[in-house]
This record gives sequence, structure tokens and C-alpha cells, in this order.
Amino acid sequence: MVFVPEVSTINQRLQIGAETTIGTAVPANKLLECFDTTVGINGDVLAYGATGHKYDLVQEENTEWVDLTVSGAMDYNGILYLLGGAMGAVTPAAYNGSAVAKSWTYTPPTSGSIAPQTYSMEQGDAVRARKWAYTLFNSFGYTATRKDVKLSAKAITLPLADGITLTASPTPIALAPIVGKQINVYLDSTSANLGVTQLLKFLSVDFLFDGIYGPFWPLNRANIGYTSHVDLKPKTTVKLKMEADSVGMSLLGMLQVGSTQFLRVNALGQVIDNNQTVSLGAPSAGNFTLTYKGQTTANIAFNATGATVQAALLLLSSFPAGTVTVSGGVGGPYIISLLTTLATDLTAITGSGVGLTGGTFLITQTQLYNTFQHDMAIKIGKPSTFADDAGIFAIEWTCGVFEDPTWAKAQTLLVANLITAL
Repeated sequence: MVFVPEVSTINQRLQIGAETTIGTAVPANKLLECFDTTVGINGDVLAYGATGHKYDLVQEENTEWVDLTVSGAMDYNGILYLLGGAMGAVTPAAYNGSAVAKSWTYTPPTSGSIAPQTYSMEQGDAVRARKWAYTLFNSFGYTATRKDVKLSAKAITLPLADGITLTASPTPIALAPIVGKQINVYLDSTSANLGVTQLLKFLSVDFLFDGIYGPFWPLNRANIGYTSHVDLKPKTTVKLKMEADSVGMSLLGMLQVGSTQFLRVNALGQVIDNNQTVSLGAPSAGNFTLTYKGQTTANIAFNATGATVQAALLLLSSFPAGTVTVSGGVGGPYIISLLTTLATDLTAITGSGVGLTGGTFLITQTQLYNTFQHDMAIKIGKPSTFADDAGIFAIEWTCGVFEDPTWAKAQTLLVANLITAL
């Protein structure tokens, strides 16, 4: 018996590739598994009929494109693809001096064009697949409550090609979901104080950046799809729901005077870089030891190199091969990086410098986390009617995101993760 599989919904996967030239297709070499994606062919179809006839006789397709809708849980890694399209392509930088963690900072310009990152995408399985280019994300939003954190995005693309072969061996993008327990929300009266005043009885935030771009359809019979895009005036709003206590109702005074407030939505996820720094000061002689999970190294000379310190640590069974690296020159300071199975282990390295002559022995533990940080200049807008939210008497304020001349921006969004390139 020969089994012929059908095109099954459960087997559909989505692959994505960052385009170097807008609209020029590239292999979709990354596997994007964190979102739900709905794809629909769209277009303008014109029908013509002869005078005196009840039914049309001729039909012509005039334009064609693909509508793309993305939904699902917010994700520290996958979100980069949506933000690069909606807020502009960026180059990652080292995050807080880390050798492995990267920061991606998106600051849509207040005037002039956004330079978006566009994508080629493939969807399907081994039975049948399809591909499209010039994926342009023209809408991005998210809703966060303690229960869950969801995003939504929309894109348009050029007409798809059906019956393609998926790009082989795509690299999976690791799942790193953002959940409600990781989020704090802050509201301050100046940009200098962003992130100082936490809203402790905050219930939900609902952000939308919509209508960012529009397609350009010139008269050109060589193209059935759009040939370029234009910037539009986006709709940028954020809804804040909180208990209608003294803090929640203080926004009424802000509405009445039209003051600008500064909102921060901040999420901290899993540890992505686990570093500990050993500083000796400036000893003239002697030695020191390091201890981890109850095991202590042999004496390490005051003028050891980072490689020597690393070798001493790897003699301990608490450091399996490949789990620790140490950088630093003669006499330190030594930066100890915990890797693989120890990358998220928050056990502190301790030690003793009693064998040193002079100097100041100090160990500093530093962890960097998956981070989502969205800062906005807002003006408080119309409130909802008072309503119940799981027993809490609540009010929701619909706010606009405004350009602030002193801050020189309207919003900026930072994501920190281990992704080095799209």
C-alpha cells in the first residue's frame, strides 16, 4: 500500500529570511515556531458586462497581494522579526558589555522614513509549500495581563508562488516566551525618571502601532503586485487599565492639564549571560582561592592570567568541561562566564584573598536577562466607564503616544537576547 499524505494543517511550518534588498527573494533559512500565522491571497478583481446583458462576460485581475496576520505569545527572540519590519531595521550591539548577549534597540523616527527590514517567507510541508517576498509589517501591537502576554501583527507581501520546495535545514529560533509574571509597568513625569515609579495595582496594557506603511501601485504592466511602499501617519495608542484607587484616578488630573507622561513596560525573562568578576586590587604578592558549590581551587598566584584561573576552575568537578571561561590579563580583573548547563545557575562563586599581600579582594556576580523594555511618551486620553475586572473596581485610560521635543523621540523599544543576526 502506498500512502499519499494530504496537505495537513498541523504540519504547516513557517520559515523566514531577512532580505538584503527590499523585495528580492532570499532563502527562508530560519524556522519561526513561536507565532501563529494566517496567510490569505488578496487582490482587486474587475468584472465587465455587455450592455443589455444581466451577467458579466469578462473578468480581469487588476492587483494581487498576500495578507499576513501574526498572533500568539510574545517571545523575546521571535519578536525581533516583527519589530524590524514595523519600527525599522537595526544592528544589534553588545548588551551591557556582554560577550554573548545582544541588545536590539528600535526607535522609530519622528519624521522621515522608517527603513524597514523586509522578509522572504515560506510556509508549508513536504507535501506542498508556498513562498512570498517583500513581507512588510505595517502593524504591531501587544496586550499584557498577569494571565498572558499576547502580540498581534499584520503584513502585506507580494503575490505568492505555490508548489515550491522549502529551504532545507532551517535554523530553529529558540522559544523564549514572555509571561505576565515577568512584567513591571512604570509611569513617571519626566524622561529622566523613566522606570522609577512602578504602578503596583496595574491590570493590563494594550499597545497598538498601526497603519505604518501603505503599498505603492504605479501604472506598470510588468507588475501585478505593488512595487514599493510609502510611509503613512500611524495610529499609535496604549490603553492602561488599573484599579480605580488614588493612583489610578490620578491620571484624571494629567488628562485635565494635558501633561506628557513617560511610560515603561519592562519584562525580564531567563538569564542569558551569567558572569562573575574577580578583582584583586593591586597586590604585590601572594595567592587567592575560588570556591563553587562547596569545592575550592588550589592556590592561584596573584599575577595569574585568565587562562590560569580558568584551568584552576576546570579542575573542580563542579565545572564540567565547556561550562566556564575566564578572560583577563595578569593580575585580573577576571571575568568568569558560566556557560551551557551553568548559564542559568545563579549559584555564586565565592573565594578568599587572605593569602594576598595588599590589594582588595572582591567578587561581583552579574546576570543579564532576556529583556523587553518599551518606553513611550504619552498623553492621557479618554477613560472607560468604571468596570469590574475579576472583582477589582477598575478604570482604563486610552492614551496617545506623542513626540516629546526634549526627549527627541516618541517611543523606543529594547530587546535583549542571544540572537546575533536575523
